[in-house]
Amino acid sequence: MILLSILSAGYTVSPRLYTPVSTRSGVEDDDIIDGGWLDEVIITPDDPDPEPDWPDWPGPDWLDVEEPGYGDDGNLWDDLDYWDDSYVEEPADDPLVSAIQQSSTLTSSQQAKLEEALRKLIGEGCMQEALYNALVSENVKLDFGMKTGTAPAAYDPNTKKITFNDDVNITGESLKEELFHAWQDAYYAGGIGQYGKDAQGNKLPGYVNVEFEAKVFKDIARNLDHGCCYIFESDNIPSQIRYAYYSWIESIQNNTEPLLGENYMTWLNLFNQYHPEYSSPTNDNLASPLLLNILINSSNCF
Repeated sequence: MILLSILSAGYTVSPRLYTPVSTRSGVEDDDIIDGGWLDEVIITPDDPDPEPDWPDWPGPDWLDVEEPGYGDDGNLWDDLDYWDDSYVEEPADDPLVSAIQQSSTLTSSQQAKLEEALRKLIGEGCMQEALYNALVSENVKLDFGMKTGTAPAAYDPNTKKITFNDDVNITGESLKEELFHAWQDAYYAGGIGQYGKDAQGNKLPGYVNVEFEAKVFKDIARNLDHGCCYIFESDNIPSQIRYAYYSWIESIQNNTEPLLGENYMTWLNLFNQYHPEYSSPTNDNLASPLLLNILINSSNCF
């Protein structure tokens, strides 16, 4: 008698001849269960997926890297190097500082903070990115370092160097104005050192022009939904001046009023009056906001 176990479709089993117990010899020690059933048949089906079993993922859980597999062309692809049991990380973004850096005396951690600060500044808004692109386009190269006992950040037109007085001040906010001063220094004939201070610390004619233009850049670059402004923000300044200045900045962003020399000089004179820390004789060569117009017209930010 021949018995076949019932199997799923697609599998076959070679039959085994059943020998009744009574006809066998040595049945006392026979481990076959009396009753006539065959030994359990274990069948391994054909594997429909020929890919090999891969080792456990060796990288950190938070890194989103796909497991290896086969591409449309049948070739194996993978984001991991399984042969040396390591993984390949995605390449970091290209460094931004190197495009405008001549040299640096910052430590490695300070340099990393500088890179992060510049990246955040560029991502902050259109005008900030336009300023960076202008520096790169003009091949402006700067030195970076630390200098204690000074302002949080400063640009020296004589050394072409931006310094920070503390690690906490290596920020995008600190870079914003100092990079604009570097752009002014590269653009204006003779640089902005001639509009700085003399040996006794007295402000030279044009000092207020340079500072005012940089402050206006910061104001038109900011998101007014988060407040305004860097200029005329003190409570001791008449409210009508503060509100009128805000409206002027808003009109520039809305592209309803160009940066004309006449309006610009009106606000420059008010800045000279209400911000004595920057007050100086004005310079007619800097009466027009040339750099601001260049950035606005070349960037299409507004």
